[in-house]
Amino acid sequence: MAFYYVKSGGTATGDAGRYATQQTGSFAGLGSANYYNSLLDAIAATTPLAESDVVVCSDLHDYDNLNALIQYTYPDGAGVMVMSVSDTNIEAYSKGAKEQTNSSIESLGNVKYIGFTHDTGAVIEAGGNSNATYVDSELFLTTSSDAVAAITDGARIELIDCEINCANANNGIRASAAGTVVLRNTNITGVNINNLILQSYTNGGGVFHVEGCDLTNVTGTLNGDGGSQNFDDLIDVRIDMCTISNGVARSVALSNYNQNVLVTRCSDASAGHDYNFGYTGFSGNIDQSTTTYRNEDEAFTESSTQISYEVVSNTNCSKTTPIVFKFPILQYSKLSQTSSDVLTFFLTCDDTLTNDDIFIEVQYPDGTNKQVPNKVTSQNLNYFTPGTTLTTDGTSTWTGALTNNYLVALDTSSDPGADCQPIVTVTVTRPSTTINIASEYELS
Repeated sequence: MAFYYVKSGGTATGDAGRYATQQTGSFAGLGSANYYNSLLDAIAATTPLAESDVVVCSDLHDYDNLNALIQYTYPDGAGVMVMSVSDTNIEAYSKGAKEQTNSSIESLGNVKYIGFTHDTGAVIEAGGNSNATYVDSELFLTTSSDAVAAITDGARIELIDCEINCANANNGIRASAAGTVVLRNTNITGVNINNLILQSYTNGGGVFHVEGCDLTNVTGTLNGDGGSQNFDDLIDVRIDMCTISNGVARSVALSNYNQNVLVTRCSDASAGHDYNFGYTGFSGNIDQSTTTYRNEDEAFTESSTQISYEVVSNTNCSKTTPIVFKFPILQYSKLSQTSSDVLTFFLTCDDTLTNDDIFIEVQYPDGTNKQVPNKVTSQNLNYFTPGTTLTTDGTSTWTGALTNNYLVALDTSSDPGADCQPIVTVTVTRPSTTINIASEYELS
């Protein structure tokens, strides 16, 4: 492991700013001839950066590449760390090192920036088949085209405990060409922006995982690009446990079946964080409903709110392109190792429903050979015969009930399972319908 020292104003060339061991003291003690002026100069050292090397930057470092592209080339494999430290105590972490340009900033290879600031007039991105991770860092976006991006082949960019400071309402994050953007405990600051996700998904699609972030500055739509059927590919958006603004939309309409947006436990108020659930797919939407719910269901503990999951299918929904979602598992829904587990699901709908229109599948480990999964399903498995009308539920009471109340009972007694949280998959094939599914299923 080698250490490369960087501070604006440095004059080191060759290996003059490279050390075999970590240095002590201050940058003043090193002397300007013994540290590099920029990350680009450190990368250009006679001995190139190798896996696990560390680039140490003064917290007073402030390098401006004006209008030129900044393209860092780091090693693959284990990559390198770029860390900001105290100018006067170069062994101590201190946030503040900065590099900027009016063009793009691209990181090739694998790198982790810690306590760093990047300021761009275009995009801050990971290059093709590269990974750039930022920790406790600030990324500044200024002009209308600016974004944090993974838009080249297989790129991945991750922000942990960071801040994306936006100066234009059209700033945001982008992913295409099978790129991935991950935000964890990262806040959107500066001016309000129209969309979090924009201009994405071509040439292989993109993936976004956003967790524990403050998104209140997003006032329009979380996923602002629904793609086109001919040019856009995978859309995989997962947003969980984030603060959002009141009235923000989840997603625009999507164009292909392999496109999904799932937003869970996100709210603008304390009362809604524990039950909020939203899904947008090619074939329809799912939302929590606080106006239609089964009275016998347990209220959510924090909010004392009862809900149902409201499935609204569109004209794309069919047996070929159904709405499919994993039923949220609650603490009361654990299977036991017994021969008599029956899972009963409850739903209400204005339409007459059959086990072709909606069916439920439960997967669980076998009671004896626990590595083997068992499955029970309510699906009509004979595609050449009409489905059977669902069983009427004459016992449950609903607030805001629709015309028909149904139940779906799945019995595991023929193939007992082990203690577990099961995987519950709900499939809706009926187009242009609304089905409210009780938030809990019963075990008996």
